[in-house]
Amino acid sequence: MVPLLRYGSAGLKTACTVVGSGFFSKCSYLPSAPKKIDANFVGINVSTGTKPETDDYIINKLREVGFKHVRVDFMSSEKGGPKERFIHRLLAEKFKVCLRLMQAPEKAYLLDTDSIIQTEWADFIQDCLSTFQHEFLEAIEIAATPNRRKWSGYWYNQYFKAWEIAYPLVRELDKKLIGPTVSDFEPLYDLIFLNGLKEIGALPQIHGVNLFCERTKTPEAYDERVMGKMLAKSLKLNLIKKANIFAHISQRFKIKETWCMHTCWNSERVARWSDQVEIDRASYLKRYLLCASKSHIDRIYWGPLVGYPDGLIYDSTSVTPALERVAHYPLISDETGCFVQTESFEQLTRLLLLNDED
Repeated sequence: MVPLLRYGSAGLKTACTVVGSGFFSKCSYLPSAPKKIDANFVGINVSTGTKPETDDYIINKLREVGFKHVRVDFMSSEKGGPKERFIHRLLAEKFKVCLRLMQAPEKAYLLDTDSIIQTEWADFIQDCLSTFQHEFLEAIEIAATPNRRKWSGYWYNQYFKAWEIAYPLVRELDKKLIGPTVSDFEPLYDLIFLNGLKEIGALPQIHGVNLFCERTKTPEAYDERVMGKMLAKSLKLNLIKKANIFAHISQRFKIKETWCMHTCWNSERVARWSDQVEIDRASYLKRYLLCASKSHIDRIYWGPLVGYPDGLIYDSTSVTPALERVAHYPLISDETGCFVQTESFEQLTRLLLLNDED
């Protein structure tokens, strides 16, 4: 078992040192030279339904917007089912796939102590690498939101054990690994987990983050919820600075790329203060991508593509899922005839078509 006190305390010690040495003040809140907002910068989270016709619908919508990079969640319980069929279809259609391999939370919870579950996890990783061996399998992401144990089942020991098992298997095939994908802006957790992964010799090749800005009405605004309203103007934690802090963490661990694996704006939250929800969601998406393009983050996966209340396309259920899709994006409805494209879908289509040359 990976000893929590050893690796957890190493991360905490480093985090305290970094913060104490002016870590937040060293990263700029000002825009840098912008990247092109194209299909190499923006990807999307996708899932499918039980029917092959739903695969067709999703593929057509990906083509319509102009996406090239997609991210798919995959659990051992989904082997042999619609998700496996869908992943093969995406690879055959030459989409560059980021595959997030996950365990059911009840198994993740016991991973560090149960040898049977450890063997199952290793077998699952090996089976996926064999099943989806393809040139368009771009990267493997291990596990989910390790700072949200109620969502994912992972905590320090379990997460480090998941990586300790998966890392040599994935690297043997020379595939890039992504992690730790901490949920929202919690850089101390990133430091703790990355320090732990460094201790076991399993650092990712891509620093995965989930960078939401729903705590402010615009991505340009300073976040008042990090250290309070009084310090917000001093910290200047707008989207650009938050992204730059993550990129700075990547540099500290000599990780070359920083990807935001999931971000969106929830329409139910927008409705608390706006009477033009879809217009404001679309405006937010555009402003978010414009800000992010002027930071040091390398890629943004928007998403989910389909789902209520956070998708670019609303499904036919109009039901908020019990578990946030940032933690797990399960199968979607097959009632595609009832799906509704939002203004955010149209906005992103315009942005990508405007900026993509090929």
